[in-house]
Amino acid sequence: MTADVDHLPALPIAFQGEPGAFGEDALIACFGDQAARVALPGFGDVFTAVADGVAAAGVAPIENSLHGSVLEVCDLLLARDVAVIGEVTVPVRHCLLGRSGAALADIAVARSHPQALAQSRSFLEEHRIEARAATNTARAARDLAA
Repeated sequence: MTADVDHLPALPIAFQGEPGAFGEDALIACFGDQAARVALPGFGDVFTAVADGVAAAGVAPIENSLHGSVLEVCDLLLARDVAVIGEVTVPVRHCLLGRSGAALADIAVARSHPQALAQSRSFLEEHRIEARAATNTARAARDLAA
């Protein structure tokens, strides 16, 4: 699904996370780089923004090939007065980031969105890295860089 750039909505498109999050990648794939967007902290916030007319549309993951259905989003689809209007597939690749000079053997904890941690569970277990949940992957990367 790609929106006609000559007919972009006046209201922003909502996504969960921060700039650079996978949700923003999906938004750009659907609506193009010129679409106004608003980053919100949770999936529920995205659904509320759409239902309340604050956002023209919202982008949320329903499932992924590595970990299956995103249950929170499926529940929100059933509970809220919104409808699915399109679908996009976004390739997701995870990277383990570390501070400059860090070696894989030195990394004890990885922070990311719970969905990303679940998708990376085998790798983290193999390298004995503790998984800790963060709001989203982009936020975890930003916090590490700070």
